[in-house]
Amino acid sequence: MNNGYKHVANLSKCFDRKLKNLSKEYRERVLNKVSELALDIAKGKTLRGRYRGKKSLRVGIYRIIYEEPKHCVINLLDIRHRETAYRT
Repeated sequence: MNNGYKHVANLSKCFDRKLKNLSKEYRERVLNKVSELALDIAKGKTLRGRYRGKKSLRVGIYRIIYEEPKHCVINLLDIRHRETAYRT
């Protein structure tokens, strides 16, 4: 049975923990954006510097940090507020 997804999304422990701490509204928005990413509808911005090789995807005031280590695999690494998303 084909569910239409082109990518497999792997959630890190950090991503899962922060997802649970979001409000219901943002949790739904993040999950919708992750579905779009898995369906290859959404594309993130390629990051530079210490985040080289990773991408970010905008969801309101939050950023989803992820990487695509190989074809059809997405590792969801973190969810951060936009003001602190790219800081240490």
